[in-house]
Amino acid sequence: MLQTNDKTVSDLSQWPIACSFEEYECDRLGTLMRATKEFGAIFRCGKQMIFVNDPALIERVLVNTNQQFLVPAVPFRPDLGEDRIADWMAKRHGTARGLHHEQVFASINQAVTIIEDQVSRWPDGRQLPLDEEMKQMSYRIVAAYFYGQDGEQLVTPSRDFVDAVVKFIDSPFAFPDWFPQPKRSRMRTQLARFDRTIAELIQKRRTTPSERPDLLTALMQTCDAQGSALPEQAMREILIAMTFPSSSIAAALSWIWLLLMQHQEVTQALLQETTEILGDGCLERGDLSQLIYHTCVIKEALRLYPPTWLIERNIEASCEINGYLFAQGQKVFMSPFVTQRNPQFFSDPDRFLPERWLDKENIASLPKYSYFPFGGGPRICTGATFAMTVLLIAMTSIVRQYTFHPPGNVAQVRPNPQPFLIPEPSLRVIVKKRAFAA
Repeated sequence: MLQTNDKTVSDLSQWPIACSFEEYECDRLGTLMRATKEFGAIFRCGKQMIFVNDPALIERVLVNTNQQFLVPAVPFRPDLGEDRIADWMAKRHGTARGLHHEQVFASINQAVTIIEDQVSRWPDGRQLPLDEEMKQMSYRIVAAYFYGQDGEQLVTPSRDFVDAVVKFIDSPFAFPDWFPQPKRSRMRTQLARFDRTIAELIQKRRTTPSERPDLLTALMQTCDAQGSALPEQAMREILIAMTFPSSSIAAALSWIWLLLMQHQEVTQALLQETTEILGDGCLERGDLSQLIYHTCVIKEALRLYPPTWLIERNIEASCEINGYLFAQGQKVFMSPFVTQRNPQFFSDPDRFLPERWLDKENIASLPKYSYFPFGGGPRICTGATFAMTVLLIAMTSIVRQYTFHPPGNVAQVRPNPQPFLIPEPSLRVIVKKRAFAA
């Protein structure tokens, strides 16, 4: 303990170690849940990893991102960490403009078309890997939104790149850049391929503009504070980094379908709401705000199984927050998966209860960062509206046409905390077309 200005400050470098790094790597989620139950708001894993579970502390860390706390450098380009790129604000402005809700809502028909094309290939009464279908669907929707009519040619390069990065990040072993590591080599190869494909498309767009607005167009029209256009390299970096939410959307959809298979009463409520609002018609922009129960289901699925289950920040400058001294060089971790299952904030926290989100008074009384599936602060996910919209479109399009039946016991499916939280084993289902579906 330190005494500073008549206030006791806890030096976290002397804080008890709740678990070893080896324990954490053997069972990441289980270790964090047990440590949180025993040690509460804050604890250490090894010497340098600090886990924060208190919403007030989480808020301060996330809000102070880009100040005392920094987002780690991206693994595929460690020399270009996003927090160290001078023109980041111009980049973020262009990204936010390209993902503005007006443009997102305008792309509803485009997303519906892709979904309908994907599901039209599903064999009635046959088994298929649902998580793989959701992944391909999500990448197609994101690519179409980012690159317009040229989106399909970016699907495979973007998928291969993200898969290579995920496999590289998920390794518990850290090797220097010069070490001939196969996973690093594959990641760099896929990055070069993806980057080259985007560069070719940018050159094409300079002479042949897109037929409709897309994210690439928004970035090409973005200027910095001095009025200069974004460099091509900056645009490519944004588009590459923004590809990762494709996997987040796919993971969220997989968890939604798994939960619905376990709760038929929720599926029936979704069908009822879909019938009342859409009838036999197609989803339109004005319908989104009326899909109240669909939104509750999504929020509850994201509470139980947030695809981004762990958020990391590097401590750039020593600072004191709420009586705790964070030392430069340490790393802070916050887990939406852990915090959002805290019984102090959510009653019966392990149960899937979409209805809890209908209690507006209770939800309004929750601490701000007791629920943060999209992060927060200046680095909150700019694609949150886009992700929620895609999830709504996919649910309404699929739930009234198909039912999913697991060939085995879905209770055996467990969350696998890779960089994205995914179901394990792979979610194989028997797909059946509803009798009344068109």
